Parts: sequence; structure tokens; C-alpha cells
Amino acid sequence: AYGWSTHTGTVNVVSGTGEVAFITMSAATQVNFGIIPTDGLFAIQGATVTVDVNGTPTQATWDGGLSQYSIMLFEGDYNVEVEANGWETYTGSVSVVSGTGEVAYITMNTATVIDSEEVMSLSIYPNPTSDIINISSDSQLVSIEVVTLNGAKVKTAAGDDLTQINISELPKGLYIVVTTDVNGNTSMKKVNKL
Repeated sequence: AYGWSTHTGTVNVVSGTGEVAFITMSAATQVNFGIIPTDGLFAIQGATVTVDVNGTPTQATWDGGLSQYSIMLFEGDYNVEVEANGWETYTGSVSVVSGTGEVAYITMNTATVIDSEEVMSLSIYPNPTSDIINISSDSQLVSIEVVTLNGAKVKTAAGDDLTQINISELPKGLYIVVTTDVNGNTSMKKVNKL
């Protein structure tokens, strides 16, 4: 049955006695993952929460409103990995006790390490801005992403030699501009949208 553990076994029936067989099954428990930054000011949206369920990577689904990611799990211990743009990948485990809905809060750190031997020089101006962000780099940029502090991608541009992106349609607030150069090096800068 959906939401219940699978039971496999045999039942011996004696003809003519009208027997009843009782089978005990375990109910799955809804586990909600709340993904928050180390400063705890807001929930991180747009993350990928992957739970190892008996050797099969299974993604939890975002509820679309409470910034929680849900999955049905049976009692036991599970490995969990959480990835989000602009955040360090979280790897850990969660123990599920059957019977009640559970919430597991996972704290993520802002990504500070660039997976590159050479750090790209990057300048963003004007900052703050109300529309165009000019980007100056010592390397040719092939991708620009504008990401909310929650980790949600709100604007992207791709091309051969990018030097600016227009954010006039975005709401006021702080954003992270993530750039990638032709060598795959990534750099991030905060920008204040007026």
C-alpha cells in the first residue's frame, strides 16, 4: 500500500476454518527539510535535497511556500546531500523515527572557495544600481547569473564575451552575481539593486 512498508511472507491456511491473517506494516513518515543559512535570516529556496534511500538517490520536493523540502521515509538512518547556487554543499545524515512528521533543519554556509587554481579578477559597477550592471574581468566571460540570497536563479545570460546584464525588472534588494569565464572559473559578487 502507498505510504507503507512492503511486507513479504507466507500465510498457512487450513481449509474450512475461516482464518484471519494479520500483517503488521510500518507507516512512512513525512520528513520536512528546512534549509537555512548560518545567519538564520531566511530559508534557502531552489536547493536540491537528495536522500539516499536504500542506495537510490531520491530528491525531496519543495512545498512551494514554506521553503521546506518534503519526502516520505521509513524508520531508519539516511544520508542527505543539499546543493544550492552560492552555498557550500551540505553532506550529513538524518535519523527518522516512525510515527510523527519530522523536521530536519540543515544549515548551509555561503560558498567562499572557488574551484580553481587561479582567482579571476572581477569588478561590478555601478553598485548599487537600478538597471545595468557593467562587469569588468581579466578573463572572457561566457555566463552571468543573478541569484537571490535564497539561492534562486532570477536572471541568466550566456554568450562569447559578456560585459553587462540588465536587472531593471528585478525587485529592490541584494543579489549575488555569479560569473563563469571560458576556462570554467567562477566568481561571485554581491550587488545592491535600487
